[in-house]
Amino acid sequence: MEQFEIEERANRIDEIYVAHTSAHRAVAGIEDCLRRSLTAAEPLNAVLIGRAGTGKTTVCNAVLQHLPRRIDVREGKEVTVIPAFYSEIPSPATIRGVASSLLGALGDVHPDRGTAINLTHRVITQLKACETRLILLDEFQHLLDEKRSRREEYRQDVSNWVKTLINKTHVPVVLVGMPECEVLVDADPQLARRFQRRFRLENLGFGGKEKGEFRLFVEALGAAIPEYCNLAGFPDLSSKTEALALYAASGGNPSYATGLLKETVIVTLRARRETTTMEDFAAAYDIGVSQGGSLVKVNPFRLSQEELVRNIKNGFRGVN
Repeated sequence: MEQFEIEERANRIDEIYVAHTSAHRAVAGIEDCLRRSLTAAEPLNAVLIGRAGTGKTTVCNAVLQHLPRRIDVREGKEVTVIPAFYSEIPSPATIRGVASSLLGALGDVHPDRGTAINLTHRVITQLKACETRLILLDEFQHLLDEKRSRREEYRQDVSNWVKTLINKTHVPVVLVGMPECEVLVDADPQLARRFQRRFRLENLGFGGKEKGEFRLFVEALGAAIPEYCNLAGFPDLSSKTEALALYAASGGNPSYATGLLKETVIVTLRARRETTTMEDFAAAYDIGVSQGGSLVKVNPFRLSQEELVRNIKNGFRGVN
């Protein structure tokens, strides 16, 4: 089997959508902001925050999937309708840079041409022409990237620009970023008032007597992998021992867990097998996948359940 085919089969795991409670709540909350903004005097904006790998991109993709781009034909002319789109605040974060990023996401052929004032005018015009109803603006914490001498200036400029954009277009904005970006929002009373709704994503808990979010997450993923990756068999991740090893390896981080699952499938297929074993998980972990989030200093897939619990408690934190 060619390497390309192996990786293509493993990457199908990215197509599996499993929404844990906080992610599901965030998607529902953002969609509620969008719906209510259609009739509200002011648009309902929100902040989506979480550390890397906790599901921010997954939430954004889920929202966008419900609001696909389309081309309508009106009076014999094609009109591009973009109900919602995702864009990033560049670093360094300047008004011109942010406006250019939005124009690029809206399909402008020359998003970098023009002054900040000209680009802003085009953004407002494009939002109306594309009938945009929601903007997902990621990397808001980039306003912290600049040196202290410029940071306050840029932060205030961009914050004021976002407020003006919302006022002139009535399009709700979801600011997406690391937990630090919430501090930026709260530092500006006017911005904080406009972004009262907050959705927080964190690493998933393992649970105790009842299955925690992490166990439910990997159980659903594991059950779907044979079909998506065309495998004959895959370990039962509803088993507490197997799930605990994966939890220890990933720290409960959805992205680390998913990355390890993908690498495990690659290990299986490279060995010219169609059935994945727990030894494949151990081999994938040895490669270095997910070790940045691991709760233990040894390979968790080569430990008993008792050894796992002891290593987790001794190494970092207990299973909760």
